[in-house]
Amino acid sequence: MPSSSFPVKVVWRPEPPFKVTFFVWAAVLHKIPTLDSLQLQRRGFQFPNRCELCRRNSESTDHILVHCDMAYKVWCFFIESFQFSWTCPCTTGDLLQSWHGLKFSKEGRKLWSLIPHAVFWMLWKTHNELIFRSTLSNQSAGRSGNESESGSVGAAD
Repeated sequence: MPSSSFPVKVVWRPEPPFKVTFFVWAAVLHKIPTLDSLQLQRRGFQFPNRCELCRRNSESTDHILVHCDMAYKVWCFFIESFQFSWTCPCTTGDLLQSWHGLKFSKEGRKLWSLIPHAVFWMLWKTHNELIFRSTLSNQSAGRSGNESESGSVGAAD
């Protein structure tokens, strides 16, 4: 994203916790560790590229936070709750820019401006929970299976 179109005022909000604002900043720059990113590949990780939220499409920042079926349903919920219509933006940065500037009262404007931060954070936390819960359960299953095969735990079939 060119620096001239970076949504600085929309990203760097004083109200959300700093870690959430930092995450939104990293997401707009496509610097969060997704399976399509080079950050994970440089660290030596090789995984099949599949979104854990929908288990159908390739994982990317924009997919997880904007285009995934789960993300899209959450965005539509807020848009439809306020009786707006929209076209799904292409990127996280585009979503933030399109979210900004609607006419509300001062309190309403503040609340509306915090929704993207909350939704991005919730989607990212859910994404990570699915990945790490799956990894932990696979490790536990592997450990249990190894122990059963060695005869140290459980009965033989």
